[in-house]
This record gives sequence, structure tokens and C-alpha cells, in this order.
Amino acid sequence: MSTLKRLRQSSGVARLSWGLIDQGFSSATNLGLAVIAGRVAGPGGLGVVYLGFAAYLMILTMQRALITDPLVVVSGRHSAAELPTRRGLAIVIGAASVTSMLLLVVGLLLPAPYGLGLLVFVPWLGIALVQDFWRAVLFRDGRGAAAACNDGLWAAVMLATLPLLLVSHDLWIVVLPWGAGAFAGGAIGFIQTGLSPAALRTSLHWWVTDAWALARWLAAETLLLIIQLQSTVYAVTAILGAADVGGLRSVQAVFAPMTLLAQAISLPGLPMLTKLRARSRQLAHRWAFRLSALAVGLVLMYLLIVALLPGHLLGLVFGHDFDRFGSLIPPVAVLQLIAAASLGYFILVKAERRGRALLLSRAISAASTVVLTITLAVTSGLTAAVWGMTIAWATGVVSIMAFALRKPRDDRESQAAASSATTLAGRQPTDAG
Repeated sequence: MSTLKRLRQSSGVARLSWGLIDQGFSSATNLGLAVIAGRVAGPGGLGVVYLGFAAYLMILTMQRALITDPLVVVSGRHSAAELPTRRGLAIVIGAASVTSMLLLVVGLLLPAPYGLGLLVFVPWLGIALVQDFWRAVLFRDGRGAAAACNDGLWAAVMLATLPLLLVSHDLWIVVLPWGAGAFAGGAIGFIQTGLSPAALRTSLHWWVTDAWALARWLAAETLLLIIQLQSTVYAVTAILGAADVGGLRSVQAVFAPMTLLAQAISLPGLPMLTKLRARSRQLAHRWAFRLSALAVGLVLMYLLIVALLPGHLLGLVFGHDFDRFGSLIPPVAVLQLIAAASLGYFILVKAERRGRALLLSRAISAASTVVLTITLAVTSGLTAAVWGMTIAWATGVVSIMAFALRKPRDDRESQAAASSATTLAGRQPTDAG
């Protein structure tokens, strides 16, 4: 192995290592919120908090699709990325402000438990979205350690504010430590990067001209993902009750390591595959396979460790009221392995700007999930519904891997053009002739 190749691989491993550390902090704060809500407010309280947290994740996922991921793909190949970043920041701040107001209005209009779940996240939504933007920017710039410090600060502030729960068990206080950590991480990001938002008008022009070509497909794919996730959450709540949703959330919090690994690998993986794809499709595919293999290996390792732990783990973490949800562990674990297998290829298709393929794959998965989950929840209960989610997710995995292994149209056209040019050149008379 050449020295240059060793350096490239060591650089990739270092970025992935910082991604795991950073996402470890991030997932710890999210898990901490679930554990606190479950222990303080029980399954019903956790179900209410999860409804609000699911809305936050929905908005966050849409932000990544519309702003963050296109910014990384468009600017990841260039060294002069400060101006696009400032423009992306301006759009994030503007969109976060509007979204917070909309969440407030919807929360006030909806009845409990839906309205309360949304309202407790309103004070923290905007700054949490800015904090996630900083993470992507820092990883794009090769500053994984700084991103990990940012999320580490979030975790530290959350721990420092936990004694507030001794004063009150109100759901507003339950969410407050998580929100205070988000505020600290979002604020320190301005210091870490030294950046301020650009003018909103020029920022919107940049987004339309440079980012929209990819963002529109990612947004459509994300919208289908939101429909896939939110419709199942709210449908299960309506059919089986908030307590069953809280039970599902407890199993996902403990037995779903892809909630950590997906973003941990994607944050450094997307800029890395974007740069590799610009040099060689074969090299990018090789690293996509490595990313998927890494994800599968880590999921297997985690599940094995958890399986060796004695006793009822759900009851140990959340309280004995959650022991009855143990039947959800097998389908959730299988779902994690399926998602891990496709992760690297999903990142590759995004890096190749193949938004149409992402959208079609998501449409297949979303339609299957909604139909199977709701049908099985009505006819057979919660466990069968979660198995339905797993089967439906597998259809999306198969489709995204098929798209990733197929050459993009622009590659095929370029290859055909090059072949045609070579043929024509061969037919031209030479000077000697």
C-alpha cells in the first residue's frame, strides 16, 4: 500500500472517528431526554414529549434536505466556502424563526396530547436548528473535533441543569435541560466558526441558483420520509394510544443504534464521498461499501453487547412499566441492520446529486410503511405493526442499493461521448496518409 493511500485511509478513519464521538454526544442528549421523560412522567408523558420531539426531527430533517446537505455537496469541493456558508446560515436563521412561529400556532390550536408536545419544544427549536447547521459546516471543513466539542458542551449543560427536575416534574421543565444544552451549542458555534449571516436577499439568490437543483429532490424525498414517519406515529397514537407510542420510543432509544450511527457516519461521509466521487466513481463506491460495512458491524456489536446484559433492560432504564414492550425488540433490531446495510450507498447517491433516485426509493418505502403499519396496528396490535415497518423499510433499502450500483445518466452519456469521439478520431485521415 502506497504512502499516499495510507494517508487517505487514515484521514477517512479519523473523520469517521470524530463523527462517532460527536454523534455519541448528540444521541446521549436525545436519549437523556427520553429517559428523563420516561422516569419522571411515565409512558404517557414520554409519549407526549416524543410527539414534540418527532416534530423537531421532522423540521430538522427538512432543513438538512433544503439547506445543509446541498450546501455541503455544492461547496465541499471548493476551498472558498465561507460566503456560501454565511448565506446558508442566513437562510437557516430565517427559516427557523418562521418555523418556530408556525409550531407555536399549531401547538395552541391542537388539543392535548398533540398540542402540548409541540409547545414544549417551541422555545428551543430555532437555536437547535442553528446548532445542527454548525455541525455539518465543521465536518465539511475537516473540523470534526470542534463539532464533537460543540455537542459535548450540549451534553454538559444538560447535565448541569438536571437538578431543576427536583423543583418540578412539569413537561416544560423536563424538556428545559435539553433546550438549554441546545442553546449553548448553537451560541458557541458562532465563536467556533467566526461567521455571521449574510444578507437574506443575496442568500436567497444563492440558494435558488446554486442549491435548489439538488435541494428540490432532497426536499421531496424528505417530505415523503416525514409522511412515512409522522403518519405512522400519529396513526399508532390514534389507534393504540400514547402509551404504546411511548413504549415504541423506549425500545428505539435503547435498541436503535442507527439513530446514532446514521448521522455519525453521514456527517463526515457526505463531504468525503463528494470529494472522492469527483476524482473516481470506483473509489467512491469502495468507500460507500466500507461505510455500510462499518455501520452493519457496529450495529451487530452493539446489539450483541445489549443482548448479553442481564435482566429487563427496558425496565432498568425507563422503569418497570416498560417491561411489557420487550416484544418490540426483535423487529427494531432487524430494522437497524437493514438500515445500516444501505447507509453508505444512500450517502453516495446523495453525493452524486441523484435526487430523482432518492425520491423514487423513498416513495417505495413510504407507501409500504404507511399501508403495512396502519393495517397491522388495526388488525394485530403494536408488535405486528413494528414488524410491518421493518418489512417496508427493506423495500426502500433494496431500491436505493440498486440505484447506487447503476451508473448515473451523466456518466453514461460522458462515456458514450468519449467513445464516439475516439471512434471518429480513428476514422480521420492522418498527415502521413
